[in-house]
Amino acid sequence: PAEPFEKAGYDVVFTGQKAYNGMAIVSGYPLEDVSFDFNGDPDPSQRRFIAGTVSGIRIINVYIPNGSEVGSPAFQYKLRFLSAL
Repeated sequence: PAEPFEKAGYDVVFTGQKAYNGMAIVSGYPLEDVSFDFNGDPDPSQRRFIAGTVSGIRIINVYIPNGSEVGSPAFQYKLRFLSAL
């Protein structure tokens, strides 16, 4: 998915978990210091975080878990994720 942006001169970084989570940062300026997880991320394999620095400004993109029903395992995971963030 990055190719059209790159051909147009943009810097692109992306991450994702096939058929589930995904996000990107597209910038007209060079992206530096890119990271795909954060300290304490309860499950980095879910690929819910991407960050990069553009012209000295830190850009952070986060895909927050849905959480489903209150009290469910998915909801407990969401709370752990938000607490770690």
